[in-house]
Amino acid sequence: LEELIDDDRSLNANKADEFLLRFLRFDHLDPNRALRTLKLYYVNRHQELDLFRNLLPSQLGHVFLRNLMVLLPERDPSGRLVLVLRPGSWNPSQVPFLDVARALLLCFEYAMSRSSAQLRGLCMIFDMDGWSYDHMTNVPSSRIKALAVVLAGYPIKNRRWDIVKQSYIFDAFFKILTPFLDATALSKIHFHGWELHKLHPHFPEKMLPEELGGTRGPLRSAEFYERLREMEASFAEESRYGIATEE
Repeated sequence: LEELIDDDRSLNANKADEFLLRFLRFDHLDPNRALRTLKLYYVNRHQELDLFRNLLPSQLGHVFLRNLMVLLPERDPSGRLVLVLRPGSWNPSQVPFLDVARALLLCFEYAMSRSSAQLRGLCMIFDMDGWSYDHMTNVPSSRIKALAVVLAGYPIKNRRWDIVKQSYIFDAFFKILTPFLDATALSKIHFHGWELHKLHPHFPEKMLPEELGGTRGPLRSAEFYERLREMEASFAEESRYGIATEE
């Protein structure tokens, strides 16, 4: 893979073994496929500069400390990472949607550093309690499209999305989302309403916060945010790489 990168003058890629292994694991050790995934990752970062510029934990504490999203400390029974998001708890008057989107990207940046995400995948649980018309009007459709493209370009196997506590307002919002999702993505989405027990065959109660019918206590992002902060230097280092620019 390193030789293929050297032959591609469009790339200024991080060639550290640990970084390249993320893409090789994801693509079943096929260097040509790994190169395509790596290039897509960097192209997305280049094309969506406002999402990735200064993408550091220190810049997004106001999102995480509002408990809007957290990567759970335990994996599911299949060894997959589980990311919980609470879009209905977002206050658009206090936190711009751009910052929420950037925080989600930072979660993916963290997840892609874990071999379990590359090999076994990531699951996402969306708690839509509180989602309102005000939320809908503060989510630009252009951002949705850009975010969908960028997230699909990570070396992470997206296994399933579970959506709980959704209302008719979310149903209307989901119709806006649908054109940006391909058939494969749509097949991985599961709606449960308020029947939280339907999560538990896939995600045991002991690993879930009480908001999802679990026994871990209330959802708190502070511990996960500290893990992100510990990787600040690593995230800053990665920002040095990407699509090569002409001098």
